[in-house]
Amino acid sequence: MKWPLKYLEPYQKHDQSIFFGRNEEIEKLFKLISVHRIAILYGKSGTGKTSLVKCGLAGKYSELDFLDIYIRRENDINISLKKNIREKGSDLIRRGTSIVESLDILYHSTYQTLFLIFDQFEEIFISGTDNEISQFKNDLQKIITQCSYVKIILILREEYLGRLNFFEDDIPDIGNGGLRMRLEKMGKQKIENVIREIISETIFKSQISRENIDTIFDELSDNHGEVDLPYLQIYLKKLFDEVERKNLETIDINKIVTSTNLEDILDQFLEEQLLKAGREFGDEHYLWELLKRNFITEEGTKCVYYPNNTSKL
Repeated sequence: MKWPLKYLEPYQKHDQSIFFGRNEEIEKLFKLISVHRIAILYGKSGTGKTSLVKCGLAGKYSELDFLDIYIRRENDINISLKKNIREKGSDLIRRGTSIVESLDILYHSTYQTLFLIFDQFEEIFISGTDNEISQFKNDLQKIITQCSYVKIILILREEYLGRLNFFEDDIPDIGNGGLRMRLEKMGKQKIENVIREIISETIFKSQISRENIDTIFDELSDNHGEVDLPYLQIYLKKLFDEVERKNLETIDINKIVTSTNLEDILDQFLEEQLLKAGREFGDEHYLWELLKRNFITEEGTKCVYYPNNTSKL
């Protein structure tokens, strides 16, 4: 049987039937962006900000009303913005066309509200140059003042929220607290509901005891009683793999839960990923040191590498 959920990747619009636990937050973001042209979605890493937009918010709109353009910085946010707009416009938009003109061409070819969604926007502050940021600020101001059919969502980690002050002189709305929404980690009640829905209705089609839901939560939660959603995905995938490995048509999920330890699962997950990467790129021990040195910054966040610039490692 194929793993039926997403695994360490964002949920998309077509995944709504398996996107659990965020109904309140979806409604809140929908109301925010319905009233305003700019929304800032922030929170800790691992809270599911991208999935909330790509799956939850997108599901509130019909195809006729909503044209989403997702932008990641990659090597330069300005180049990425132009490229992603041009890709949506197919052959209508020529290279060298200004941002405003490109958006205008796209809008008048579809008459859909355009959503510019800047995912992991903190990357511009981590890796962007002063010239890159200044150019982006100028283009963003033009979009807001000249393109009334465009809505903008900035998605970023909360520790970089204060860096948005740089834009406030030219784009005062960015400093408006009413445009900001914090996505918090799921608390115990929500996590318990998600676990129950996933295990009982989606993956295993079997009931799980309240005691073992508590066991899973205690295993996954930190000192603040919060759970990193990637950990939950890795944990549940391990339960699923155990069922598959034993080739069981029916399974007492409660027995598997009591014999599953998160720390062991994460250690095994890391080893598996390093072995897989090692087979493709070389010795896994050397690769691990290389990754730590190149992908993690002094601020405790990641550097981003794309296929066209991994040679710089």
